[in-house]
Amino acid sequence: MQMWVNLLKDTLKNKLKNGDTMPYNQEDNTPNIILITKRSGHPASSRIDVTHRIIHIYDIIDSYISSGIISFLPFLIDESESEPITIKISTIGGDVNDLLSLIYEFNKLSCPIITEITGIAYSAGALLASVGDERIVSKYGELMYHYPVWAVPFDIGMKEHGDIVRRTKDLYDRLLTDVASQTTLSFKEFTGKFLTTDWYVTPKEALKYNLVTKVI
Repeated sequence: MQMWVNLLKDTLKNKLKNGDTMPYNQEDNTPNIILITKRSGHPASSRIDVTHRIIHIYDIIDSYISSGIISFLPFLIDESESEPITIKISTIGGDVNDLLSLIYEFNKLSCPIITEITGIAYSAGALLASVGDERIVSKYGELMYHYPVWAVPFDIGMKEHGDIVRRTKDLYDRLLTDVASQTTLSFKEFTGKFLTTDWYVTPKEALKYNLVTKVI
């Protein structure tokens, strides 16, 4: 791990990713802020603050965001394996597979995770917030849960289409089972709230059901 982190540091010293500027620690050339962009020339809304151990997710969660965060997590682990990492979230959602990749990586960490919903956390954003040992939402925030529309190739048969949807839903339900286990609701009660329609949750409701642990 250390050799990989050192190699990554050396690479970043010589070539800035996607043309982004990164403020560096002058002592060891470690980037203090890592910008995660979807493509060159576009402003970065999501970033990793290495100095303060904060991950900001303010974009749709897709392969750019998930791979960017996962690639640079070793910077945070290299600094400390016990100090908390804070994930600040304000997003309308994203891709299920990319969400699952992020959750998998965060669940592997030995350090405490604090998730903080600073605005809205819809769909994948609300589920990502569930990884926190401490789960905070702004009093002006809002969560939303639903069953996503499954995107599958259009050039396959009906049976194959149904098989893909069924397998993906089973995978999603396993994640929802973990989320429900943190709440005051059973799995059936939890999923029943958004089985046929989107479930928008106020901070007060989120605290009531233990979807979050604190409102600030």
